Formats: sequence, structure tokens, C-alpha cells
Amino acid sequence: MYDQLHHLTKVFDYDEVLTGSILRSPEGIFENVKFSVNEESLTPKSLLTSSSVVRNSLCSVSSINSIQSQYLLVSLDKGKFTTINRSFFIKSDVNTNKNKLNIVQISNGNVPFTVIRMVSNPLCENFVAFCGIQECCVVVLHSNGQIPDKSLPVQVGIESSNYIVKAFWLPLSRTTLAIVTSQFIKIFDLSIDSFSPIYYFYLESDYIVDSTFISASSSICLYLMTHSGDVFYQAVSPQCIAENGPVFISSKVEVFSDQSLHAGASIYYSHSLQLLFLSYADGVNLFGSFKEETSKLANIVYLTFKHSEVPVTVYEWIESYLQPGFFCAFSRTTSSPILICIQTRTIYVSEIVPDSSKSQLVGMALDVKSKHLFSEDNSALILLYDDGSLRVHSLILDKILPLQSVPFSISSPLADFLRKEKLNNLSFKFEHPALPVDVFEFCSICDDVEFGGMDVLHVYDHSQVKKRLTTEFGCIFNCKPTGFHIDIINTNGNIVFVGIRIKLGTKSILQSPTYIELFNRKIQLHFVNDKPRWFDIAFTRDESVHSIRSFQVYFGPSKDSNFHSFVDSLLVYSKTKEEFGWKDLTESERLISKSNFSPISAHLEEYNESQIEGIKGETEFERLTHLSLALLCESTAIPNESNSYALEVLTDVFLSCLDKPLKQYSSALIYNLLPNIESYFLHTDHATLIYVIGRLFLTPFSLLTPEFYQQLLLNLYSIAINRTYNISILMDNDFLRKCCDSFASSDHSLKTDDSAMTLSMSSLVKKIVSLFWLFFKKRPITAYYASICYPGLRFIKETVSIITAILYSFIVTDAQCIPLIMEYVFNFLESESDYIWLPCISTLCSLLRPKYCENMSYTTKEDDVIENSFEHTELNDEYSFSTGN
Repeated sequence: MYDQLHHLTKVFDYDEVLTGSILRSPEGIFENVKFSVNEESLTPKSLLTSSSVVRNSLCSVSSINSIQSQYLLVSLDKGKFTTINRSFFIKSDVNTNKNKLNIVQISNGNVPFTVIRMVSNPLCENFVAFCGIQECCVVVLHSNGQIPDKSLPVQVGIESSNYIVKAFWLPLSRTTLAIVTSQFIKIFDLSIDSFSPIYYFYLESDYIVDSTFISASSSICLYLMTHSGDVFYQAVSPQCIAENGPVFISSKVEVFSDQSLHAGASIYYSHSLQLLFLSYADGVNLFGSFKEETSKLANIVYLTFKHSEVPVTVYEWIESYLQPGFFCAFSRTTSSPILICIQTRTIYVSEIVPDSSKSQLVGMALDVKSKHLFSEDNSALILLYDDGSLRVHSLILDKILPLQSVPFSISSPLADFLRKEKLNNLSFKFEHPALPVDVFEFCSICDDVEFGGMDVLHVYDHSQVKKRLTTEFGCIFNCKPTGFHIDIINTNGNIVFVGIRIKLGTKSILQSPTYIELFNRKIQLHFVNDKPRWFDIAFTRDESVHSIRSFQVYFGPSKDSNFHSFVDSLLVYSKTKEEFGWKDLTESERLISKSNFSPISAHLEEYNESQIEGIKGETEFERLTHLSLALLCESTAIPNESNSYALEVLTDVFLSCLDKPLKQYSSALIYNLLPNIESYFLHTDHATLIYVIGRLFLTPFSLLTPEFYQQLLLNLYSIAINRTYNISILMDNDFLRKCCDSFASSDHSLKTDDSAMTLSMSSLVKKIVSLFWLFFKKRPITAYYASICYPGLRFIKETVSIITAILYSFIVTDAQCIPLIMEYVFNFLESESDYIWLPCISTLCSLLRPKYCENMSYTTKEDDVIENSFEHTELNDEYSFSTGN
């Protein structure tokens, strides 16, 4: 998949604007930012002047578990540093001056040396390494951003002529720190000690100017650039442990075929693009890729800049892993940051020119998804200047096609499965709909509700949440910095939700959520005279119809510096279906109550331009296909013998297609070709089981992707949860073998092996669980080092929940599988990963709770086909469970 990115000829574009609005802080907001030099510190000054050591006074504290990082570290002179909560950058001045920053400093600290750079641990955001010229220490920040009094010094063992170039955390473990000096590289495991390295690599012939690493599966390979321009590499293996003495680095990478060398400046490897970036002191900047061997750089592309007559050397590379292909670097020539966006055919280059030539850039950090700073959900580049001012640039990449699009990214079926579709546009024309003021006078408080959601179930169980939210002096607590969700579930099928009342501010106004999101409405919360109050939120008719089974309320973050949020009470108001007028629902309202998708017949009521635009696809061909199938849904007659070929073709489309409208229309057509709903489910379930079992057993693991495995699980899940009885009817002793034979006969590239002749239900259970563990072990250690072509097994929590639900349904189908299934479930529960045992517990608790079914109501055949066409892609609300965000 990297062929286009690595081999296609690139065209440079210097006119594309990659930055948007700018936020500025006053000068001098940070004191002593400049690096003071006295007679005893002439060596650090010379190192900084010659760029042998690069100073970066900013550090974004973030990890894979906290994508939207909240803290920013700023290093000052004489070992002082401070932490900033970026979520409160513009709280005070948002109404007076939108371009002015208001910095809120959380805590101050110091280390016994002048800090040159800081490095945050992507695997554990609280671990931050502070590096000086010859000293290094690690500070463990508190979860609220407070700085502890003590730090962990790392004994590097540097001679007077040596100095620290940089440091970085390796993904070998959460405590593996590599310190790069001009002569050697030492790797420490801080969980063991901080004075004896576990690996010790030495460069004898030259001195090091920069270093990076490549993480592939469970192996690490170090790459370093020397002052003379050579690039060396060294694999980190058990044979290189420091107990055997230092390992001399001698393996060289071939970059230039003519062996012409340039003075080295910087080196950086992008794991997402699998590209190695090299910069040289004479202005030569390039990147290339490795083929099968790691000793030769191929497909070299030279970076050119707008002012090509002046040699530009870049270093201090920063990459946004949520936006593959986007890089920030620092220009040594112009002393300004440069933005680079690499696409398959185009490379966009943009330079940020400082407002004043008097101030020099001393720090640069990338804030991912800074929605709290700008109205757009973009990243932001944070710059620190030596006059003590801070500037935040919004990065605009909407006009540039992201590399996550086809053909590089693999769309996960679970992403579509979990994505909440927006409701019909006719239902929500306004963000704040006009509602009568007396809506709560004609309804009553509902007690037939359950409160859930992973955000609150981490702390409380279902009964505790309900008791605390519905009693007078109760409350619930949450400390997530990005806000939290509460799921409200209807346990009485005879009532309809019409509104909610929320009480906030009893504990503290600062510890109350700042806003609420409900049904795509964002409601700002304002307190009068800083006193607690009730907030009444009434539902529109369409919102009430849509929330017949459940709905979700999102509470935004509070203003508390420790991110503590309290909700005092949450009351749900309801009406009976008779009072609500449920029998008088229109056809569109009845369809909204069954799914969030637009109905088939809605596109065919009037053939005008607005209706045709409702059937949207990525291309004209897809729109034409969707419209044609929609017309067939209305015109296909009840079955006859001549429709067998059409049924076969539509079944293949239904099984293999991932396009939602196409899958929807093919499902409706299959229903029209069969005599009744029972035949429809029996036919589709039989075909689905053949497809899923054949793919699971006959596809080699090397060809089975995590996304395709998840799609097979979803197909099996739709049957196991909604129609368990069909599994017991269809899956007899010889069914699995027949599935493999039938699937192998249709796909001649796959052949049935001997193990497929003795398949049973236990074999299917073993296959599902064993494939999950294989994908789980093969996943990248962190998304920071994952490639865009193989991000690994994503949505692990949701995958575990689906597997647990499938295993639970198999217990009813075949009692002989109970011991094996219990063994696998206990393996999930005993797992050390929170991504496995926690969703397993949540799913089991949800499945074992008593189910409340609403009263059966008469539906027409057209209603049945539309509703049932979604059961293969959507969760059945009766058996819904919470899997977290």
C-alpha cells in the first residue's frame, strides 16, 4: 500500500496556507525564558550556538490513553519549569478579545540543572524526562498536573568533553529511557534502577549529532547520524546487553550512491509513513524508504523550500500521529518553524514567519485536536519565544486530502458500527428548538429507568447510580478531563421520555459541568449568583420518538483544576404512549423510532431534486446504484421460480458489501423475493453462517486483517443476539463441514483441509477466541509507532464485548460448549489489560440482567423489512450493552 506514497513523483506546493487563526499571550508572561550565560557556562553557550545541542523549552504532556493532552510544560532558566492547563487558555478573555491568551499556571518546580529539553513518555504521560547538558532526571507528574518535590536522577556517566544530545522513550516498556550523547547511547530500564544501563552502544570513529529509532513488532533498531554525515544503525537485541560490555556501532546505511558526504544535522523516522528524514548542515534535506534491507535508503525525495537560494537546514521534527503526513520542523537558517504535509503526489510546505525579528523561538509543541482553543476541531502548533510570549497557531488541513483516505487506511466496520448517526434533518432544523414552557406540567417523573455508561460504571454500579441521581442528597462524581457520558435506558415499553431535569452546583459551581450535549444540541449552563439550580430540558416530538428505548447525555468538563465534576440529580420525565399519541405517529416518525437511518420509501415519495439528493454516495455511479435498487424495492413482485438467480446475486451483495445503503437495499430486495419474514431470516442467517464460518476456517491468518475479522464477528453477532434459535436449527453436527465445502467450492483459491472434516461448535468457539488473541498480540505497542497501512487491532473493548456476547449466546445453542466457553471467559477476566477484562465484565452484567420487552404492536410488511434490514449492522436495543468511548 505504500507503493504510491514511496514511488510516485512529488510536486511541491508553497502556496497552500496550513495555518489559520492565531492566539497570542502578552510578552513577559513567562519570566527568565532566555538562557542566561555566565563565565562558567561558556560550553553550553557554544554548544547551543553551533546547534550541537538543540533547546526546546516546550513539551506537550500526552499519551496514547489521553489523545487530547491537557498539560504543557515550560522550562525556564536555572532549572525552573512550570505546568500549564491548556484547556483554560482562553476562558477569561473569550468575550473581550478572542486573539488573546490567558495562561493559567498549575504548578512550579525545579531541577538541579538548566533544562535544555523535556521528553514526555507516550506510554505513560506522567513520566517526563528532563535533560541538561550533562545531567538527566525523570519527574513523575501527578494526575492533576501538580509537580512533586522529588525527581529521579539518571546516572548517565558523562565525561567533561561529552554532552547529552537528546533523550527518547523506547516502546520496550513504560519505563525504558534512551539517552543519546555525542559518543554513546545508553538505554535504562527505570523500573530496575537509574544508574546501570541495560544496553550500552558506543560510536568510536565520529561523534553523534542526532538519533532516532524504528519499532517493528517487538524489535527496536536505532539509527543515528554523525557529524560527518554518515548514518549508522544498530539493532537492540538480547545479545547487546550491557553486562557483556559496550557494543560498538559499525553498520552503515547507504544514502548517497556517489558517497559524497555532507555534515550531518538531524535524523527522524516516521512510523506512520515508514519514511526516514535526513537533514544536513549545507541545506540538503531529503527523505526515503527502506525496502527489504535496512542498510540502503531507496526512493529518495529531496525537500526544497520557497527560498531555495538560501540553504535551509531543518531539525527538531514533530509529527501528528492523528494526522499522518503532517510534520513540524524548525529551520536553522530562518529561525522559524516550517510545516510540511506529505501526500501521495504533492508535498505542501509552509513557513510561519515571526511578527518581530527581535524575539527568537525557543520552544515548539504540537497540541492534537485543540477543540478547546478553536471552534474547528483542528490541531494547534504552540510556539514559545524568548520574550516570554506564547503563540498558538490553528492548523488548517481540511483542503488537503488526508492520508487516512483510500487506499491507505482500512475502514474499520466497528467504527461505522459504533458511530452514532445523526437524526433526520427535518427533526432537528434548529440547535435550540422552541418548546412550550408548560411541557413539564403534563408529564410525570419516571422511575422505570436505568442509568449506565462506562464513564460512570467505572465508579458505581447500576443501582448506585440510580439511587444517587434520583434521591435528594445524592450525587455522582467523575474526574475525566474531557467530560463524561450517562446512558439513560427505558425499562418500560408503555412510556415515552419527554424531558429531563438536571440539578447542578450543590457541591461547587467550579465543579459543575460547563455545558450539556443532548440530541446534537449543545446547551450552555449558566448559574445565577453562583448558586445551585435546576436545568429543565424538554424534548421535541422527534427526540421523544427517537429515545423510546434509550438516549445519552454528555456532560462537558468543569472548570475545576483537578477536573472534578459533580451531577447532583437527574430526573427523567415521561408520558404514557396513549397520552403521547403513539398510535397517531406518522410513517417517518415510526421509522425514526426503529432506526436512525432514512427509510427506503422516504426517497420514493416524490421524485424531485431534494429527494434524489437524499440518496448520497461517494460517486455518481453509487448514487445511481442506490436509486435503482430503491426503485426495485418498490416494484419487485412476490417470489417465483425465476427469481432464484436474483436471490443468489443479492445474497452475495448483502454478505460482501460494506456500503450501508447498498446493504440496506439488497436486504429489502431479498425480503421481497421471499414469502415471509421467517423465510427471510432463515435464508440470510444460513448464508451468513456459511460465509462467516468459511472465511474463518479457510482464510490463512496472513491474509486475514483485523478489520475483516471484526466484520465477520459483526455478522455472527447479529444472528447470535437477535435470533439465537436459528443457530440451533441450522448448526447441526455436519453444518460446519458443509459450510467449508460450500465456501471452498465457490472460491477455488481456498480448499478444505483435513481439520475441517471434524468441525463442531467447540471448533468455532476456539477459532474465534484464538484469532482474537493472535491479533491482540500482534497489535502495535502504541498508535504513535503504528503505520497507516496496518494500525493493528483497533476498538479492542468493543471487540471483546461482541465476542463475549457471542459466547454467551452459544451457551444456549450447545450445552456441551459450556466448559470451554467458561474457560475462555475466565481468560478474559484474568487478563492484565483493562481493555479486555473491563468490557467483558460490563457485557456479562448487561446480558445477565432481566430484560424488559415493550408491548408488541402491529407493523406492516414494509415496516418489517426496513426495521429488519438494519439488524445485521446495528445493536438490538433490547440486548444493548455499554462498551465505553
